[in-house]
Amino acid sequence: MGQERYDDPILSERYRDWSLDSEDIRDAPVWDPELGFGGDGDANVGEVLLRGHCVTNGPFAMLKILYLEFEDKPHCLSRGFAKA
Repeated sequence: MGQERYDDPILSERYRDWSLDSEDIRDAPVWDPELGFGGDGDANVGEVLLRGHCVTNGPFAMLKILYLEFEDKPHCLSRGFAKA
């Protein structure tokens, strides 16, 4: 459920019905640590970058990124979902 197909055969790829998660995107299955991309960042790990914290679970946990905007600045992948 939540996965639908377009009627047009050219556009028949699956898509996510984001309206199912519109009340709180942080609870969306896509951010599940085991089946998705991992959750919100952890405020206790690493530095705050663009209002986000290091992702510590899921397949991208503690992934090192080399650049921040236009600077050479190694850091962890960070996320910071705004509280509703």
